[in-house]
Amino acid sequence: RAEEYFLKAIKNYPSQGQNYINYSALLIDMGKYDKALEQLEKSKSLIMSSHKRGQWYNNAGLALFKSGSKKEGLKNLHKAVLFAPHEEQFWANLGSVYGMIGDYNQSVEVLEKGLRYIPDSSNLSLILVKSYIHLKKYKKAISLLQNLDSKQKDVRERVRELMREARQNIEVNTSSSK
Repeated sequence: RAEEYFLKAIKNYPSQGQNYINYSALLIDMGKYDKALEQLEKSKSLIMSSHKRGQWYNNAGLALFKSGSKKEGLKNLHKAVLFAPHEEQFWANLGSVYGMIGDYNQSVEVLEKGLRYIPDSSNLSLILVKSYIHLKKYKKAISLLQNLDSKQKDVRERVRELMREARQNIEVNTSSSK
C-alpha cells in the first residue's frame, strides 16, 4: 500500500525530489536497495534544498552500503552530513556504519563531530559509548553515560545497560592485569 502511494506521488509530482527520497527510504526498509538507488538516480538532477539533498545522500549511502558498496556508501553518508549537519540521524547512520565495519576510531571521530552540532543528542551519545567500549575506553564511556540526562525511559534503560557493560569490562581488565 505505501509503495502504491509513493508511486502515485511520483507520477503526479515528478519534479518533487522528496517523493523519490521518501520512496527510496521505504525501499531500503524493504531490502530493495537496487530499486531504491534507481529511484534516487531519477531524482539526482532535481533542485532540492540542502536538507533534502542531505536526505538524498543519506538514503543513497545506506542503499549503497547495504548492497555491498561500502566505500561508495560511506562517501554518500559523509556528503549527507555536509549538506545537513544538524540532522542527527545522518550522523548516527555514519557513525553506526563505521562501527559496523569495525572502524571504531573513525566512528568516534564522526560521532564527536556530530555532537558538536547536536550537543544534546542522546542517540549520538549512546552510539559513541558503544564505540568507546569497543575501543576499551571504558572510563570515557562511563563519563559520557553519567553526563547523559535523559527523560526517555528507553534511553535510561539503554544507559543502564551500557553502564553495566563498561563497568564489567573495567573489572575484567583490572583483574586480568593483576
